[in-house]
Amino acid sequence: MRGSIGLELARVATCTSPDAITVAEQTTVFRLEDLIPVARATDALESGTGVYRRAAVAWAFTYTSSPVRAGMVKVKHESSSFQDSFFDQDAALADIRVDARPPELGGAHLRRGWFGALAARFRDSPGEFLFDYGLKGAVTIIFIVVGFVMLRAFLW
Repeated sequence: MRGSIGLELARVATCTSPDAITVAEQTTVFRLEDLIPVARATDALESGTGVYRRAAVAWAFTYTSSPVRAGMVKVKHESSSFQDSFFDQDAALADIRVDARPPELGGAHLRRGWFGALAARFRDSPGEFLFDYGLKGAVTIIFIVVGFVMLRAFLW
């Protein structure tokens, strides 16, 4: 469920209908579409799977970047600007949850690869994305031209 800071993990206390769900330690009544049912992750969790991870303050949606090893898994940073493997974070399997809804009901059973990470970064900040990759492209072109000119000067 959405909290004041981010996603919060709560246990359902009562459920009388899809429009009358109460969670533990709260008096607010929720609708089914306001909640995301989750399940604990297992050792079968694969790299690139969409998961909810317990962060410092709240829960956040991210992706795994490695399979489970000794009860630990590497996850991507929550911000799409920090998707390089340098920013991957270790997380205990106990701090990982997977979406329990079936895909036809909107479950986030996503698998994301390199291209998906690039697309997410572009969606979040297209200007920064274009500047970053445009600058890298321009520098690459300059190095290729300079290298070609040096090869031509020394070899021909």
